[in-house]
Amino acid sequence: MPGRKEREHALAYNVLIPLDGSRLSERSLAFVPSLSRLEGFGLTLVSVVNPEEDVSMLGHAEASDREANVLQTYLHEIAADMLKHHNLQVATEVLRGNPAEAILARLASGTTDLLVISTHGRSGIARWRIGSVADKLIRGAGCETLVVGPHAADTEGWLEAGAVQPFKKILLPVDGSELAEQALAATQRFAKAFGSEVHVVRVINVTSYGDGLMMESVYTPQLIDTLQEAAEEYVSGMAKRLGAPGGVSTKVLVGSPAMTLEQYAEVNSVDLVVMTTHGRGGVARAALGSVTDRMLGGSAPVLVVRAK
Repeated sequence: MPGRKEREHALAYNVLIPLDGSRLSERSLAFVPSLSRLEGFGLTLVSVVNPEEDVSMLGHAEASDREANVLQTYLHEIAADMLKHHNLQVATEVLRGNPAEAILARLASGTTDLLVISTHGRSGIARWRIGSVADKLIRGAGCETLVVGPHAADTEGWLEAGAVQPFKKILLPVDGSELAEQALAATQRFAKAFGSEVHVVRVINVTSYGDGLMMESVYTPQLIDTLQEAAEEYVSGMAKRLGAPGGVSTKVLVGSPAMTLEQYAEVNSVDLVVMTTHGRGGVARAALGSVTDRMLGGSAPVLVVRAK
């Protein structure tokens, strides 16, 4: 029988958002009012004092303490705005060390259920794309990670943007593997909280081979038809397992998985993509290819689920 702490944690859904003081890093805050609908929601904002970036004339310890005070004041101001505009109580923490390592150490305590990070690709936390800090966090975090890409929020200022609309349309890409299916629970949680419609999509990747001059498909039209029939049966079974309150639609497509899913998300106004990582050599490499990296640049945030 679970202990008291385990029972209490089971009722909580603790969210951690790292901020570096930039407006770019604050994009993720626009999703907080929506996320607060999740049962047991609680939010902690963190910043990291990185001693390696100390270039001041002050002593190392003094400069580090001064930066910590500045970051703590900054976090308190954000927390005050959250309380004023959205009536949300927010905790704050200032960590020290290498940003990725400090945040991963914080996550290792096991008290965080969802990490939310903003990415852009240029500077500071804005560099948090695959291959940098975000890659380390996605691979190393033992919790789900909501990645807010450069086009997932209209403006850089979260107060100017206001609360984004709840996740009304969720895209769940599947490929027939148990790995991809581990995103089901997270999809159900969000669909229940927001009354979302879920789109279960499987893309049949028709590859070609050749000597560089002549390319031939390895699939005959008859084989493609057979694969489509099997895929349609599979996604229909997934739809029954989901049972989302907003309904479930299914689709089988043929083409390049990354490009096809990106186009599908845009055409169907998807506002959340849920995908799985295996936690070894990148995002969703084992079952879904390198699709997630491309999806991060789309118009919807991506919820990356850590595979068990």
